[in-house]
Amino acid sequence: MEEEVTSPDTDRPTNSAARPSPNEVRAFTEAWQSRPGFEAPAEEVGVELPAPVYTSWEDYLARTTERERLQWCRVKAKTASRERLMSGRPERRVTPLEVWQVAEGAQGRCVYCGSLALERRPTGHDGRPMPWAMVGRRIGSLDHRVGILDGGTNDLENLAWACLWCNVWETERRPGATDHGGLQRSDQQSRLALFFLITTLAGLEAAPAEGVS
Repeated sequence: MEEEVTSPDTDRPTNSAARPSPNEVRAFTEAWQSRPGFEAPAEEVGVELPAPVYTSWEDYLARTTERERLQWCRVKAKTASRERLMSGRPERRVTPLEVWQVAEGAQGRCVYCGSLALERRPTGHDGRPMPWAMVGRRIGSLDHRVGILDGGTNDLENLAWACLWCNVWETERRPGATDHGGLQRSDQQSRLALFFLITTLAGLEAAPAEGVS
């Protein structure tokens, strides 16, 4: 049996099999994400966007069976409960029922951008994964409001429904976004436009005129 070697300063194992501390993982992640070229890929120009698989939460319920929905939730629960390279296995496992509660509570819409996110990642005829960036805001995923590395847990109150695009790229979390296949409610876009217009006008009225003290 290999003897565990510890550091005299931290009393942590120093052999290669030891896991890094959360602070070390966070520092590595920040350094990795700040490197040149690490940013969300731009939306492809001139590429025809595929038609949405589902147009609303009601459409999704009507065109899927309870068994299909439960199977999808099982996959996401398994993903959320798996062991991670940097943080190990979560103390609490997510259940398929909890995944469904989160998705149903959000009516299938991303908590960050509001897009309808109920599709699966696209695959080819042979089952192999295909590029998904063009429909990233349509793909449903389970997210942690507070990340596991930041002390978050798999408790139900820390789980949120998110499109895969917002889940992967935190800088892309824009309410009402329609890029990358985003599907917003028809009335939501008009409300957002009106909100930004009112905010802009209010800001102009509050700003003092140039040269007036």
